[in-house]
Order: sequence, then C-alpha cells, then structure tokens
Amino acid sequence: MKNRVTIMALPLFVAAGALQFVSSSASAAPLFYDGLDYTAGAIAGKGGWSGSGTVVSGSLAYTDGQGNTLDTSGGKLSQTAQNATTNFPYRNPGTGNGQVAVEWLSYLQQNTADGGESVVAIGVNSNNDRFIVGTDRSGSSNIKMFGGSPADTGVDGRNANFFLYRLDLVLGKLELWMNPSLDLSGADAQIVAALGTPQASKTYQFGATGLERFNPRQDGGKSSLTDEYRVGLTYADVTPHTAAVPEPASLAIVAMVGAGLLARRQRRS
Repeated sequence: MKNRVTIMALPLFVAAGALQFVSSSASAAPLFYDGLDYTAGAIAGKGGWSGSGTVVSGSLAYTDGQGNTLDTSGGKLSQTAQNATTNFPYRNPGTGNGQVAVEWLSYLQQNTADGGESVVAIGVNSNNDRFIVGTDRSGSSNIKMFGGSPADTGVDGRNANFFLYRLDLVLGKLELWMNPSLDLSGADAQIVAALGTPQASKTYQFGATGLERFNPRQDGGKSSLTDEYRVGLTYADVTPHTAAVPEPASLAIVAMVGAGLLARRQRRS
C-alpha cells in the first residue's frame, strides 16, 4: 500500500515542481531601477526626478513572443499635452562613472493620444547629445537621433512597448532593440547575436560621464506613459521577468515521465 501511495504522489510532485520552476522570476540586480513606486501626484522631488509630470497608479506591462512577462511594480509616469516650452521631467540615474565597458538600459513607453511627438531622450554625455525614441502623429514608432532624421520602426507606439539599449562606452556606440525576448542567456556577445539587428544605432563621444539622464518629453497634443526604468551591467539586469507557464498538456507529459521512471525503478527492485 505504501508503494502505491508513493507512485501516485511522485507525478504530482514532479508536475508541481515543474510549475514552480517555470513560474519563478529570472532577475538580477541592476545598477539603477525606478518603477515609479511613488504616491500619486506631481513627479518633481520624488526619487530624484525634476520637471513636470504626474505619477499615476498601476504599472505598464510587457509580454514577449514566448510568453515571458517583464517584472513590474509601483505606478507610472504620465505626461499630457505638453509643448517645447514645458519643463519636461528628467532623472539622472547616477551610473555614468566611465569605469565600465558596457551598460544596458531599458524602459516601457506607451502613447495615449495622437498629435505631436512623444519621445524619451537618452542623454549620453555632458554635451547634451541625445538618442531620441518616440512616435509620430500617426502613432507608429520612429527613431530620431540627435542631428538626424526620424526612421520608422514599424512598431505601434500606441501599445506599451519595451525599449532595450546597449551602451558600449569603449566603442562609443548606442544600440536599440524594441520588444525583444526577455529570456536570452549567454555571454554579452551571444546575447547581442541572439537579439539580431538593432532597430537603430548611433555613435557618440561618451567621454568619462556616460549615461547622463532619462528625459521623457513630448510636444503638441501628444500624451504618454513611461515606466520601469533600468540600467545594468548585463542584459539580465534590465530584463527581469516571470517565465512563461507551460500548457497543461506539457505538465501532463512531465507527470507521465515521472510515473514511468518510478514504475521502472519499482520493477528493478
């Protein structure tokens, strides 16, 4: 009777263990993280932010093509109907010490109204050179480098999109991937190869300061939400996520395999 109980319990244990494993969060410690976990209201003076903008409740969300979901917390930053004379919000992440070779950056952005331009400007040095990503009046997402023309990415900016950057301080290069996979693994070069061709890249003179600031901004009637700002030394630092849960059929297969292995062991004994 004891053996029967063990045989029945093992598949359930294996299935439960598999479920717990795939549901766990894969994460690392970033150099900088701001999930906008502040009380609702004006952003100025909260967590090192300056300028205008409003913290509202609830996080933006992103799930990649494999079903992995970005870990989020807190609220989000809302900006509405601002123009070029507005004091746009900004925050210096304090990671630009010039002592590392590579930094990775990420954040979420969603545009909530057409009309005008909505962007996040990445200040990359003390000369105020910027890498600007935003949306045009039709809502499609475009890339605009400092001193350059916009380039359409084909991504709908009216959705919540995940922006992933790699900042190479040695080569002076900033690369951008939009809505990539969250579960890549391997050395830095392997990650870059797996991400594929970036949507945009730009060469800058970073000097000793490196990343200077995150600066969400817009003009005209455009409104936007941004969230989950991260800076890290690796891809994993800025892509913490909860892995996709397999379908019930997959769990059933795991349980059956466990039962088969135990039955085989019982026969041998």
